[in-house]
Amino acid sequence: MVLTDTNLERAVFVGAYQMNSQILDEWLTIFPLLERAKALNLVNYQLTIYAREYGLLTADSDKEMAMKKLLGISELSHKLTSQIGHYMNGYETDIYPVNVFCQILFDVANQYNVTGALRGSIISVQGFIPRSQA
Repeated sequence: MVLTDTNLERAVFVGAYQMNSQILDEWLTIFPLLERAKALNLVNYQLTIYAREYGLLTADSDKEMAMKKLLGISELSHKLTSQIGHYMNGYETDIYPVNVFCQILFDVANQYNVTGALRGSIISVQGFIPRSQA
């Protein structure tokens, strides 16, 4: 089976289709900086699960797609860990505002065709850290 973002979204659940940068922004801004950093760290962790799936693709026709997606996961991880570091250091200014950062994540995900992985990871983390805990 060819692994596509559509398949990944279906594997998570229908709610993943509704995840976008605005919803992520609204969810992240309810947390203080350290809790926001923890949430982003969990998103980054969940993305590694998708990276494993991409790494398991063995058909020659899937390898190029898998390489692109793995590069996309790496780019997302780079963005996430950078923002996590800023939050852990207490920086709330002189960094990307949350809404801009969220849009960057989705732009990178779209560029590398890993939007389903990003959406699924965020939805999964929201299950661990619901709004009521903020």
